[in-house]
Amino acid sequence: MIVGKNNTTIERRRFTLAHELAHKVIPEIGKEVETEKEKERLMHRFSGAFLMPGEHLKAEIGSTRHAFAYRELIQLKHHYGVSASSFLMRLLALGMVSSDAITTAFRTYARTWKTSEPEPLALSASPRSETPMRFQQLVYRAIAEQMISLPRAAELLNQPMQEVENQVRGPAARHADHRQ
Repeated sequence: MIVGKNNTTIERRRFTLAHELAHKVIPEIGKEVETEKEKERLMHRFSGAFLMPGEHLKAEIGSTRHAFAYRELIQLKHHYGVSASSFLMRLLALGMVSSDAITTAFRTYARTWKTSEPEPLALSASPRSETPMRFQQLVYRAIAEQMISLPRAAELLNQPMQEVENQVRGPAARHADHRQ
């Protein structure tokens, strides 16, 4: 039996349950590693692979990315039901983004993600609503990869340019702009 805390986000609970499942399903891993820290790191990798399969991720977002828009990451974390931080770390583990891109993310729009989950999944028993998001996701990807301009993205999304820019940069960047 695996028991988890109720006072954590759904994303955190899912990852913790996958981590504990790894301990139960593959206990022999503990015999192959030298330290407890290394064992826990392997369990985290299992959790990431279990919740975010590499081949599916690559098919969904491409095998290599240079950058992500904030809104795109939020949509993807909701799609996979994981925390934004664990999503970024899974991309790094798969070699889909560079460590520099991860460092940049955690210094900018993701700087508060270690302590506060951005736009957490709802704590309801009902299934998540299914809304087509592929077009929006592709537009945000095109912005992040500098394939289209911000005005063009706003036009495609039929949203004000300031709103699209806010979705690209994320709330941490907006708060930083206000402090200057």
